[in-house]
Amino acid sequence: MFATAAISFTATLVLGLFGGCIYDWITAPRAPRQDAEGSSESAAAASSSRSPASAPASPPSSLASLRLPTDREDLFDDAIVTNAYVPTNDSIPETALYGSARTGSDGRSRFHKGIDIAPLLPRTRQGEATDPIHAIADGRVLYVNRVAGNSSYGAYVVLMHHDPVGDVYSLYAHLASVDPALRPDHAVAKGDVLGVMGRSANSRIPPWRAHLHFETGLMMTSRFADWERATKQTPQRGNGHGWNLLPADPREVLRAAVEQPGSFSMLDWLRTRPAACAVALHLDALPDYFRRHAPLWTGEPFPQGGADVVLGLTDAGLILFGRLATPAESDAIARLPAKGPRVAVLHADEALLGRNGMRIVVKDAGRWRFGTNPTAQRWLDLLRR
Repeated sequence: MFATAAISFTATLVLGLFGGCIYDWITAPRAPRQDAEGSSESAAAASSSRSPASAPASPPSSLASLRLPTDREDLFDDAIVTNAYVPTNDSIPETALYGSARTGSDGRSRFHKGIDIAPLLPRTRQGEATDPIHAIADGRVLYVNRVAGNSSYGAYVVLMHHDPVGDVYSLYAHLASVDPALRPDHAVAKGDVLGVMGRSANSRIPPWRAHLHFETGLMMTSRFADWERATKQTPQRGNGHGWNLLPADPREVLRAAVEQPGSFSMLDWLRTRPAACAVALHLDALPDYFRRHAPLWTGEPFPQGGADVVLGLTDAGLILFGRLATPAESDAIARLPAKGPRVAVLHADEALLGRNGMRIVVKDAGRWRFGTNPTAQRWLDLLRR
């Protein structure tokens, strides 16, 4: 009897140990299986399950410690705006600033995408500006145009800077000269001299109106060159073309960055901006814009096969957010005529749109609709790239 009990006890012990090993093997965390190139079969799942404490911190914005593009430091003093800037109309100082303050020969408003900063340093004997133009932050060169007649920007440089929202561009136009060392993809450091202030353009700017046209904002698509070729644009300038650049108000961006040294980011700033309008449309694929500026997409992920979406826009057409449409918003798209852009305007704030120089959305017979003008149609084409 004793021998039988001993044998039973031993068997129970062995089975228990063996069962425990099996349980431990089943429940123990294991490294994801990797393919021949070393990529994880569950990288996305591992990333999404990682705790916030263990997730790598996002590098701070390059704009968190910027410098102004010229030696002027009076860009934010409204009392002396006419001294710091060069307006196109001396009686309307706002024509030097961002927005729809300009008027074309047809009497319609025109949108100015940047700010026109006046010279500060003594001029040459011929009356030409001499101010050096500086990179506002660390970054890389996206585009350099040295042939003044090729663009209304004249000779200009576009840089890209890191930010939690994705790359942010800065643009420096109407330069008298461009540093010969600048080449696309080359790194630049904050404060590097990019060129000299001037008055270059594809139309005449007199010496007394020499200035720096400065912009900053987000790039619409990294496939702009494909659109240029498909539409047979000349000359072809690639992603640095002004049509591909969606501006924010550069004066307010610079002001906020100066007031928040070390902590400013374009992402945080954009999240404080109200939408001037909201539109709903169907997209077959997630736009490149949201692949590069992923934090601006909110809510549920974009599904394969396409979806109806809602986009919030500034007066300049910069996209502040995107999300999937609700059934009621999808119904607004379905009610649109079969012909036309099939973009429903859900909301428009006339105070924020102001004189509405971009006309991406327009008011027609008391109702808002998506524009049929070239600017609106180009915006829509590039969004779908």
